[in-house]
Amino acid sequence: MATVPELTLLFVNWNGGEDLLRALRSVRDDPGFRQWGQVWVVDGNTRNPSPDAAREVYPELRWIQLPDNPGYGGAVNRVLREIPTPYLAVANTDLWFPPGTLGYLLTFLKTHPR
Repeated sequence: MATVPELTLLFVNWNGGEDLLRALRSVRDDPGFRQWGQVWVVDGNTRNPSPDAAREVYPELRWIQLPDNPGYGGAVNRVLREIPTPYLAVANTDLWFPPGTLGYLLTFLKTHPR
C-alpha cells in the first residue's frame, strides 16, 4: 500500500455476514487498489461477520466496532473525522467491485473535483 492512501472505502456493516465477505473479496481481487486505497468497516454492534473473519479475507482492513447501532448515516458520521484520505467512498455490504472500478472512481473524483 502507498505510504498515504488516496481513497478510503468505508463499508457500513450491520449483520452483513457473507455479503460483507464477498464485498471484501472483490476489493482484494482488484490488482491496483492496495497501492492507493484502504478499507475500513464500521460495525453497528453486530460483529457479523466477525472482525477476524473479515481480516482473513482482507488483512489490512481497519475494523471499527461501535457499541450501538446508530444507523447508516450515524455510523458514517462517527468515523468521518478519522478518515485520513482526501477521498472517501461509503458502501453497503452487498456491493461488489469488478477489478478497476475503484480506480475509475478515484480518477473521476480527481478530474471532477466539484
